[in-house]
Amino acid sequence: MVRAINAAEKNYKAKQGAYVSWDTLTNNEDFTNMGTKWAPESLPTVAHAMYGSGPEIVPGWRLRLTIAKSGNAYDLRLEDVNDPKCRFAIVSDESGMIRQSQSISCPL
Repeated sequence: MVRAINAAEKNYKAKQGAYVSWDTLTNNEDFTNMGTKWAPESLPTVAHAMYGSGPEIVPGWRLRLTIAKSGNAYDLRLEDVNDPKCRFAIVSDESGMIRQSQSISCPL
């Protein structure tokens, strides 16, 4: 899912010169209740997910997507809402690198 968001953001930056909000991604039908064009068909759970306007963009996953005022950077956190103790999350930014995170009180 995060790879798909990164791909969509990269596309907007290349075409329009700026990264965009989740509202823009959903309003322009990059992510809809029918899925996304940014995930390969080899990942059907991502390609055909029922994306919503958020903050819980798919059941059980909350998105926080922050775009810099300049539009030249973004930070993304996709958090597992079913993990209140460790708060597992996937994080990324405009570099495209994807990282895993969780509370430091939980074992790796």
